[in-house]
Amino acid sequence: SYHLDFSQLDLDFLNVDFYKRTLFPATCLACVCDLSRIQWVNPLFARLLLEGGYGSVARVSAADSSELMQAIADANARLLLFKGKIGLKDMARLVYCANLLSQELEC
Repeated sequence: SYHLDFSQLDLDFLNVDFYKRTLFPATCLACVCDLSRIQWVNPLFARLLLEGGYGSVARVSAADSSELMQAIADANARLLLFKGKIGLKDMARLVYCANLLSQELEC
C-alpha cells in the first residue's frame, strides 16, 4: 500500500494568513460551485462575489455592474485576495455571462 509521509514536507513556504482569508465554511460550497459556472469565475473570485453579497448566478445576473464592482472592491479590501483592480467593463461582462446560464443550480 502507498503511504504519504507529511512529516517530510517543508511547509514553511505556506502563507498561513492567506489561507485563513481564503477558507470559507462548507455551507458556502454550493454557492461557490454555482458562481464558478460563470465564465472566468474561479473559486477564489467566487469567494469575493459571495463576500460581496452575490452568492448565486441569479444575483449576479440581476446585478448593476457598478454596484457589483464596488461590492467586489469592498470585499477585496477586507480579504486582500487580489492585488489588481477589477474594472466596470469586467463586471459588465460578468453580468452578461451570468445571464447566459440557467439561474438554478442543478444537483
